[in-house]
Amino acid sequence: MKRLSKAGIILITFVAILVVARLCLPSIVKYYANQTLQNDIEGYTGSIQEVDIHLYRGAYAIHGLRIDKKVGKLPVPFVAIDKVDFAIEWPALLDGALVASIQTFNPRINFVDGPSEEQSQTGEEGNWQETVKALFPLQINTLTIDNGEVHFQNFTSKPKVDIAINQINLVARNFTNTQKLSGNEIASIRGKAKMLDKGQVNLNLELNPLETQPPFNLDFSLKDVPLVELNDFLRAYADIDAEKGTFALFSEMTGENNQFKGYIKPLFTDVKILNLKDDKDKPLSVLKEAGIGLVSMIFKNHSKDQVATKIPVSGSFNDPKVNIWRTIMAALRNAFIEAINPELDGTVDMGKLVENEKNLRKQRREERKEERKERREEKKEERQARREKGREENK
Repeated sequence: MKRLSKAGIILITFVAILVVARLCLPSIVKYYANQTLQNDIEGYTGSIQEVDIHLYRGAYAIHGLRIDKKVGKLPVPFVAIDKVDFAIEWPALLDGALVASIQTFNPRINFVDGPSEEQSQTGEEGNWQETVKALFPLQINTLTIDNGEVHFQNFTSKPKVDIAINQINLVARNFTNTQKLSGNEIASIRGKAKMLDKGQVNLNLELNPLETQPPFNLDFSLKDVPLVELNDFLRAYADIDAEKGTFALFSEMTGENNQFKGYIKPLFTDVKILNLKDDKDKPLSVLKEAGIGLVSMIFKNHSKDQVATKIPVSGSFNDPKVNIWRTIMAALRNAFIEAINPELDGTVDMGKLVENEKNLRKQRREERKEERKERREEKKEERQARREKGREENK
């Protein structure tokens, strides 16, 4: 009975310690996260409101994340997220890989263009990778964005500008290069969104993160953006006005070894820029709009009522190059010969990416083969040494 009594006391004490630790853990994690966000991000400070701990699935969630720029007194945060969920990926753990997933709910990022560096907000000063590692020190294999927003804003221009890409839903997978989990070494980012609640945005990016300068393949499309929705931006930055029309943008890029090639294809349909009634007291603005209208008329395909060109882009990431002559020729071809197809061309593929993956697999097979051969030789030498030692002892 005494032994049972002691065992019961030990069990009760252990359970009590676990309960107390569980109750205290959210406060400890909240304090640590706030200290990290307040002190460890260059040029920015942050905070969270609440922490939930889910021990049974190896996860925790933070609520009310907000990150602000320290200087400039900007009216919006750089980052605001309702909820971020960090969790261990159990299927990956069963395959021998300790990796994690991050899921964000209603994240919002605000880029701000201001009259000075202090009143602008780009995020380029922050050490964001180190911050994420401090908050969750595991390799991130999957990132999910649910209902995100990205805003470009200018609070000092006339008029004020706020261009939003919203309803962002994006999934990034296989960023720990764990071939066991996905069957290949290519990571992917796929997402959809809307621009100004109306334009359709699609993104498809594939890359091989195993390499220092990873090969990649990018497809991007933006369709059906009403130009009138961009008028605040056009008036603030170009002093022009759009009465009607739609805007689209298509791009394909591929690259490796810090080099890339591809194209950007903007497309304007049913455009009307000049508004003499509203701008009759602004002769310089009228002349500018008339000039833009004349250029549009020159490069317009009248049968389809669209203005388009295809801009070849190539070079290194440190020195991108745009082929201006080919751009002009493409615009003239659109005007006088044929309308540029308002879709992705499919002319830029990821053959090199797939080829590199095959080469990497072959290289790894050869490396593993050499490792097995070396281990066999080592074991053979060990056995030989033991036999010789045995013979010497027998003597």
